[in-house]
Amino acid sequence: MTGGQGGLGRLVVEHLVAGGARVVAVGRSAPDRAWLAGLGPSVTFVPGDVSVRTDAFAAVAAAREHFGRLDVVVHAAGVLRDGLVAGKSAADVAAVCGPKVTGARWLDEATADLGVERFVLFSSLAGALGNVGQADYAYANRFLDEFAAWRSTRRRGVTVSVGWPLWDGGGMTVDASLRQRLWETAGTRPLPPAAGLAVLTAVLTGEAVDPQVRFLYGDPARLRVGLGLTAAPESATARAVAELGRGAAAPAPPAAVDDGALRVDVTRVCADVLKVDVTELDPDEDLSAYGLDSILLMTLLNRLETRFDTVVEPSAVSEHPTIAALAAYLARSVTPPSPVAELPASSASSTHPAPASPTTAEPASARTATGAAAPPAALAAEAGQPDHAVAVVGMAGRFPGSASVSALWDNLVAERCLVSEVPADRWDVATVFDPTRKRPNSSYSKWAGFTDGAFDFDAGYFAVAEADALVMDPHHRLVLELAAELFADAGYRPDEVAGSRTGVFIGGGESPYLRGRIADLPMRSRRNALVGAIPNMMAARVSDFFDLRGPAQTIDTACSSALVAIHAACRALRSGECDIAIAGGVELIIGSDLHVGFSEAGALAPDGVCAVFDESARGLVLGEGGGLVLLRRLPDAVAGGDRVAAVVRGGAVNNDGRTMGLTVPSIDGQEAVLRAALADAGVPAGSIGYLEAHGTGTLLGDPIEVRAAARVFDGRCGIGSVKSNVGHLMRAAGVVGFVKAVLAVQTGVLPATLHCVRPHPRFRFAESPFFPVTETQPWAGTPGQAGTPRRAGVSAFGFGGTNAHVVVEQYAGQTGFRPALPPPRFTRRRYRLGEPDPTPPDNLDDLLDLLQEGHVDLDSAAATVVRLSKERA
Repeated sequence: MTGGQGGLGRLVVEHLVAGGARVVAVGRSAPDRAWLAGLGPSVTFVPGDVSVRTDAFAAVAAAREHFGRLDVVVHAAGVLRDGLVAGKSAADVAAVCGPKVTGARWLDEATADLGVERFVLFSSLAGALGNVGQADYAYANRFLDEFAAWRSTRRRGVTVSVGWPLWDGGGMTVDASLRQRLWETAGTRPLPPAAGLAVLTAVLTGEAVDPQVRFLYGDPARLRVGLGLTAAPESATARAVAELGRGAAAPAPPAAVDDGALRVDVTRVCADVLKVDVTELDPDEDLSAYGLDSILLMTLLNRLETRFDTVVEPSAVSEHPTIAALAAYLARSVTPPSPVAELPASSASSTHPAPASPTTAEPASARTATGAAAPPAALAAEAGQPDHAVAVVGMAGRFPGSASVSALWDNLVAERCLVSEVPADRWDVATVFDPTRKRPNSSYSKWAGFTDGAFDFDAGYFAVAEADALVMDPHHRLVLELAAELFADAGYRPDEVAGSRTGVFIGGGESPYLRGRIADLPMRSRRNALVGAIPNMMAARVSDFFDLRGPAQTIDTACSSALVAIHAACRALRSGECDIAIAGGVELIIGSDLHVGFSEAGALAPDGVCAVFDESARGLVLGEGGGLVLLRRLPDAVAGGDRVAAVVRGGAVNNDGRTMGLTVPSIDGQEAVLRAALADAGVPAGSIGYLEAHGTGTLLGDPIEVRAAARVFDGRCGIGSVKSNVGHLMRAAGVVGFVKAVLAVQTGVLPATLHCVRPHPRFRFAESPFFPVTETQPWAGTPGQAGTPRRAGVSAFGFGGTNAHVVVEQYAGQTGFRPALPPPRFTRRRYRLGEPDPTPPDNLDDLLDLLQEGHVDLDSAAATVVRLSKERA
């Protein structure tokens, strides 16, 4: 029995024990030893949170160990965080959905092979009827209803979700005025515990129980009317009003409402409901700021209706959330009292039968028209997406001007250029920038796409010593933080993935961060300098920190690294080498090396504009950032309730072989990788509606890419490149293009490629299947492919000839039930070699080392000596 120490849980536990059952009560709170002692040896308590997989499995194991077997599961755990949607945080939603949604999944998994006789889920009528302020609670309960229908076709025994009404006691309570309002308006009353327990007994012992049972307690005739199951009979009140209206003169126009007096009245009602003084209420402040929840909202509606003799729709408060707005709304709705004669008491009153025993309405079912529930794993196949497809179930990233994936998408849709001048904290631009191109070791460009806080890191979060954080390559730091954000976005707690066969595939390589700097390091930092610099440690650190047991690879194929890593992850999933995969890439502009090197090669755009496809294109613009995606086999993702953003249908990787030069691209090589990727995906070229090109803003590589693609694609296909927004992220370029394509197929929006005003004649777009997407626009569909899901191709071509292409497809199945978790809260500090040590030494030996190496001045050293002396005193 989960939720076993809650108000309702105790009623149920006591009822079960009275009937001779032996019960394992599971709860998150400390055990109430007095209550447990009164129940005797028939009850044992197991502390735990069933939304955590290990706790759910431990509870099941405890039941079997203590009593030798497990016959029935009653899942009644639940949390309320009532409030209007606009005011809810991700943490609120996760708190509500976790116990019910995730808890049910883990309990099912833990008991899948035990053959339990009954698996009973405590749902709520909110799941079927909704309730103001409980969108997340209604969702979680509706999930239980649908989960019961699904589980009943896959497990032995009986699975049933009980949609309870409001109980009279046992947790949530309402005041007398709301009870009266519910009876007068709907003919329902809170469920007496004895009646509710009688229903539970029937559910636990009945021969034929439907997977979903919902019922209300009250007057059956009026309840059926309220649910729309029968036509409403004409009431005595309605007949009396009709009689009064016959032959009466037309009513006089209503008198004007005094807005000021109305606002005062509304303020008084709100103050009374919220239990605050009227002077504490700001008429322009959202009422949610004062703690208005769903229960108080119902009370407020009742009071407003009583005070102003009018019906107030529940949506009125959400649409008019302040006292001032609510008063203005009521001013339009309220009619002052009319001098027309009141209804005679004998006519206005109507009699209703006394409350009857619980009435069970016709059971709702999640079954299909054929009568069988569709198992989740079959949904993707029904949509035409093969089992070997790979689902994208999470994304995390930091990109130029964009601290998250959602921020990046907003910027892309808004057609923003995120390239800027070199920040002052990177290098001295004045000593490096030379637009004349005459000074050696200089750059004629001072622009790139930069992220914020490239040297910042939360060492404590990842249990990294301060001295080691200083020598850890910033690329490694970024990968760790992105991995933590990725799991949260996908809805996975670290304990859920620990020990799992999760692979890590990172596009990355050598960094100049420690190059030639070992001798400058503090002594206490040197011991781990090598580990901090080796590229393969990027992936290894993620596997180590999160205890992931799949392959861990750092992949360097230059500009195609990240997309090659994503393709490698998909291959590993399809071959069974891992069950979950992290994939992506990172690139940071640590110093001026890249600017100087590409300037010497004449490859940079001198004006900082990446004019992809345009006749004004003059070279590439550098950029930095990182992105990771979480991947699962599609059937596993569907069965696991993951929120699938898009599907990878297939992909391919090859190399150009020998060309005119080591860095010259091959049109034949690129054509071959496109054909191989489409063949692997099993889709025709004509079904691709958008191509996210490698397009870097050069008039050599870009025309070759478009010509190669034109040999393969047919029909009309949009083409663009995210590098026009963020620059060329080098080893991370493939993942930012991949993320853009995923969001495009998911949302049906194609963001603009910037700076493409006059396409260069070299591209011959008029003769090709392609049209440059020069403004943000809806996905137009694919001619001749009605009903085909949106599909995009993503290309990345590496410096040195390694080509990659993947096909991304719109997910055609149902939305998963796993909610995202709140993102990790990092407390980040700046760690950069050559800058003052962020941590004071904790012993005199280290202090002397820092003095000798010039990393601390004499005043700071003196202060440290004083501090250490006091600590030892």
